[in-house]
Amino acid sequence: MLISDILDKKTLPIRASDSVAEGMKSLLDQQKETLPVIDFTTKKLVGEVTLDVLSREKPDSISVLNKTERKPDTLRLGQHILEAAGVMMRSGKQMMTVTDDENNYLGTVTLEELRKNITGIMNAEDVGSVIVIELNERDFSIMDIVRIIELEGVKILGLGVESPTITESRFRITIKLSQIEISSVVRSLERYGYIITNQTKTETRDEELHDRADELFRYLGI
Repeated sequence: MLISDILDKKTLPIRASDSVAEGMKSLLDQQKETLPVIDFTTKKLVGEVTLDVLSREKPDSISVLNKTERKPDTLRLGQHILEAAGVMMRSGKQMMTVTDDENNYLGTVTLEELRKNITGIMNAEDVGSVIVIELNERDFSIMDIVRIIELEGVKILGLGVESPTITESRFRITIKLSQIEISSVVRSLERYGYIITNQTKTETRDEELHDRADELFRYLGI
């Protein structure tokens, strides 16, 4: 899934010619902490301005342009949402502007929208089971794991990989499976030496996979 699939075109940017009062009104009316600032003549992105910065100024004292952050990080339509999530996490922003290669303003994307769609990719809402596998880097082979699972007639609905950390030396792979009864899958994986550290069977919303999706976001931010 690409940024073009979740682009928000409804967010109204602030005009570069607006006063602080007009910029504040736009932010408050749209209930945004940050908004892009554009040149309405050329449709080019000038930068971004925050409610926090404008609230410190006298409403009609200066142009909003004087308080605009120039050359902010932006996203592109062709970026995958996983890549975009990493960019946004590293920037510390909850919303990011989307532009084309000519710096024309196209819309915005929020971190919450990215989170929702990444969770959707992992099929966290579907009925099924979740298993967590831990393995060393030298044993790391997604294709082998997929082959073993599918030989048991079970489909993989979602998959997330967590890299080793300072305290954890192993990779952790969280897999959403299409069936509730997965004992044959577990036995087959264990027979090949894979360590199953957790199993969850559910007929409703899968909190385990949602938690793993949140962990994925943290790793994307590194």
